[in-house]
Amino acid sequence: MPSLTGQLAELRKYGVIGSMLYKLYQQYEAKQDANETYKELTVVLDGLWSEGYRFESKEVQAVVTLLRELPAPGARKRSFERRYLVDEYTLKQLPHDPRRISPGYWH
Repeated sequence: MPSLTGQLAELRKYGVIGSMLYKLYQQYEAKQDANETYKELTVVLDGLWSEGYRFESKEVQAVVTLLRELPAPGARKRSFERRYLVDEYTLKQLPHDPRRISPGYWH
């Protein structure tokens, strides 16, 4: 049996509906990847906080840069940045589970 990706790629040959289904699948995959990466980054952040790193440190800023790329593009991404990536206080308000982030800020 062909993989789901292969089946969706096959559907793309059949025009608009197939193309729409494929785009929906890509969004789903992007969300799953973003959720997994997010969970890993929050663990890293917790370690950095416990070691005494501050928001301005290059290590924390590297995590912030990665977090900035995870939300869905557009208004959600901008809202996520304004809500969570402003300073140490807002960054510490990030939930550990991405499912707890409001849809207005996430996928």
